[in-house]
Amino acid sequence: MSKVYKVVVIGLGKRGMHHATHFQANTRFEVAGICDIDRTRVEAASARFPGAKTATEAHTLAAVRPDVFCFCTLPNVRTELVQDRH
Repeated sequence: MSKVYKVVVIGLGKRGMHHATHFQANTRFEVAGICDIDRTRVEAASARFPGAKTATEAHTLAAVRPDVFCFCTLPNVRTELVQDRH
């Protein structure tokens, strides 16, 4: 049996939702977590990805122990995430 990879998608705009939807459609992946700084987007997306942990801060999804972090955020948001963790 093939391994199923846990994925966390950070950023739920058009590109993030596209990635998450395609991960979900592939049986080799499980969308284990979704995150966006906009709580409204997270709540709207949670219905499409049942069972996925939700968050507005990416670092809180590390507990999911994903195999893949898919960052679909603007460059300035990624920079802020990295700087906040150091």
